[in-house]
Amino acid sequence: MRPMPADLVEAVKLHQLWIAHKVGGRRANFSVRNFDEVDLSKADLQESRFVGCSFERANLAGSNLDRADLFGSRFDGADLTSASLIGADIRGTSLRDAVLTRANLADADLRPGELLTVNNAQGITSRRSDLVRVDLSGAKMMRANLSGANMTTARAVGADMSDAVLTGTQLNGSDLSQASMVRAKLSGADISGARLVGVDLRDADLRGAEVEGADFSGVNLCGAAVEGVEFARCATTPTVLPRQLADLADDTRAAIESHMLWVKTGGAEGARATLSDVDLSGVTLAGCDLSGAMLHTCRLVHADLRNARLSMADLGQSVLAGCNLEGADLEGARLVKADLSGATLRRARLGAVVLRHADGTPTGRDWPTNLAGASLVGADLVGADLRSANLTGADLTEAKLVGANLTGAVLDAAILPKGFQ
Repeated sequence: MRPMPADLVEAVKLHQLWIAHKVGGRRANFSVRNFDEVDLSKADLQESRFVGCSFERANLAGSNLDRADLFGSRFDGADLTSASLIGADIRGTSLRDAVLTRANLADADLRPGELLTVNNAQGITSRRSDLVRVDLSGAKMMRANLSGANMTTARAVGADMSDAVLTGTQLNGSDLSQASMVRAKLSGADISGARLVGVDLRDADLRGAEVEGADFSGVNLCGAAVEGVEFARCATTPTVLPRQLADLADDTRAAIESHMLWVKTGGAEGARATLSDVDLSGVTLAGCDLSGAMLHTCRLVHADLRNARLSMADLGQSVLAGCNLEGADLEGARLVKADLSGATLRRARLGAVVLRHADGTPTGRDWPTNLAGASLVGADLVGADLRSANLTGADLTEAKLVGANLTGAVLDAAILPKGFQ
C-alpha cells in the first residue's frame, strides 16, 4: 500500500465537513486520477465523485461509498471487504478480481456505461461493468442493477440478490451457491456452467436464459418464469420446478377450472371447488379467480398466487409457507390457523367484504378476513390492507408491516414484530 496523495488527504478532510454540512466543507471530486494501491480503508466517502479513476489493488475495506459516483472507474484487485456501496453509480466500472465479501451493494447501478475518450479517435465508447472473478460472497445486492455485466467465474456464495436485475448478464462459470435470488430478473442471462446449488429463485424471471452445464441442485424455481429454458441441458436439474394448472391431476385441474367457470357465470355453470387436503405446492395460479373456493387443509407451499382472487375462500389450517400472494384479494377469506410463514403478501387485500343483498344493495354488515391463530412469521405484508382483519392469537414475529393498514384490526393475544407500534 502507498500513502494517500496530499490532495486526496485534504479532499477527504473537506469531504467530512461537507457531509456534516459544516463551513468550509467541499465534496470530494476527482476525474481520471490514479489511486492505485492507496489505503482508503474505513474512509467515509459517501456521495463523493471519482469518475474514471483507478483504484487497482487499493484497500477500501470497510469504506463508505454510499451513493458515490464511481462511473467508469477501475477497482481491479481492490479490497472492498464489508464496504458499503448502497445506491452507488458503478456503471462501466471494472471490478475484476476485486474482493467484495460482505459488501453492501443494495440499489447499486452496475449497468454498462459510456465513457468519453479525448485522447484518441474513439469518442464515446460503451464499456460493460467487468466483474470477472470478483468475490461477492455474502454481499447484499438487493435491487442492484447488473444488466449486461460480465460476471464470468464470479463468486457470490450466499449473496442476497433478491430483486436484482441481471438481464443479459454473463454468469457463466460463476459460483452462486446458496444465494437468494428471489424475484431476480435473469432473462437472457448466460448461466452456462454456473454452480447454483441451493439457490432460491422463487418468482425469478429466467426466460431465455442459457443454462447448459449449470448445476441446479436443490434450486427452488416455484413461481419462476422459465419459458425457453432447456433444463435438460443442465448438469443437474432443479429440485423444485414451477407447476402449471395443466400439470395437476385430472380431477384437481377439472375442479379448479369448473370453479372459475362457476364464478364467471355467477353460479349458472360449473361448480364450487371443494379441494380439502389437496397438495397444490409450487403451482402457478397467478391471476386465477378462486373466490369462495373450499381449500381447507390444503398444501400451497411456494405456490404462485400473485393477483389471485380468493375473496371468501376457506383456507383454514392450510399450509401456504413461502407462497406468493402479492396483490391477491383475500377479503373475507378464512385463514384460521393457516401457515403463512415466509409468505409474500405485499399489497394484498385482507380487509373486510361488504355483505350485500341479492339485488346488490349493502346489508350494513361486513365480513372480515379471519387470520385467528395463523402463523405469519417472517411474512412480507408491506403495503397490505388488513383493516378490520381478525388477527387474534396470530404470530407476526419478524413480519414486515411497513405501510400496512391495520385500522380496526383485532390484535388480541397476537405476537407482533419487535418495535411495532
